[in-house]
Amino acid sequence: MSEFKGTSGKWVSNGNNVLIDEYSRQIQLEYNCGGFGIEREYNALLISKAPDLLSEIIDFVETTEEEGVVNLDYFIPRFKQLIKEATEL
Repeated sequence: MSEFKGTSGKWVSNGNNVLIDEYSRQIQLEYNCGGFGIEREYNALLISKAPDLLSEIIDFVETTEEEGVVNLDYFIPRFKQLIKEATEL
């Protein structure tokens, strides 16, 4: 499986269309690519959850490939929690 080459670690939305990583590096969402008003906040939230979403997908695929069976009782609650975190301000 390909290794992620982007910034590792958690990204946090500060509510002002800026994402901040664990090293205090910032990404400013531009006006023309980040939506309008509340849309930008939701876009920033989703982007900030991308590392967690990718990690869960990788875990799911690797577990499925290694074990051949997926424990949905394990993965579904994790997926639901991530969906909630990525869609609720």
